[in-house]
Amino acid sequence: MSHRLTAFILSWASSSALVFAADSSPVGAPALVRDYCLDCHGAAVKKGGLDLEALDAARPEAAAELWEKVVRKLHHRQMPPQG
Repeated sequence: MSHRLTAFILSWASSSALVFAADSSPVGAPALVRDYCLDCHGAAVKKGGLDLEALDAARPEAAAELWEKVVRKLHHRQMPPQG
């Protein structure tokens, strides 16, 4: 995982402009988050008990510790899994 992706995810997580639609598909969510995170950590699957779609994107500070954990996993290349 590149530092660019980590920085991008962190920027997205701190953005207040993103919202999720009622059908659980992200509206305005970066393609990287959709492509690399939501298949496993979305409303349908919730691997590790993590549902990124359930977070209030307008209030990232409400889940700051969780977003910091996401960034750490990206930084240490633990996520997304290879393949």
